[in-house]
Amino acid sequence: MKLHNSKQGHYESGPNMTPLVDVVMVILIFMMLAGTFGAATHFLPWNTAVGNGSSGGHVQLSTRLDVYVNSVSDDTFQAKLSGGESFSTTDALRDALNAKRLAHEANGLSPDTLQIMINPRLSTRYRHIAAVYEAAMEAKWTKVGFHPARE
Repeated sequence: MKLHNSKQGHYESGPNMTPLVDVVMVILIFMMLAGTFGAATHFLPWNTAVGNGSSGGHVQLSTRLDVYVNSVSDDTFQAKLSGGESFSTTDALRDALNAKRLAHEANGLSPDTLQIMINPRLSTRYRHIAAVYEAAMEAKWTKVGFHPARE
């Protein structure tokens, strides 16, 4: 009876991948523990109290103004403020936003409490959203945010 050699069925299948998998798993675990699970979060809190009420600090509510943007055609848009005013040119919108800011400051309130939220529709063109943003920046609004587009 002939005995078979134990090396006969063994063949070289390539490099050993076990150390590579171990290193990749360690790096993956390190990245999961050290990193964050989302993009940088930029948000504007609204209607929140500033200061600590328990320490006797002054509590002041912020003012939020919504601007609803809709594209009427390729070249024209309609911007509607939360107060009901409607504008179709950036100059008129800028003047109205500037007047709202000046009225807020005339009441002795800080401009840091002013917030504007731009609310586009799904069909709104990007250049119209950018035009509303530029009008807000030209009117010297320091806090400008965007809501996700809705229909």
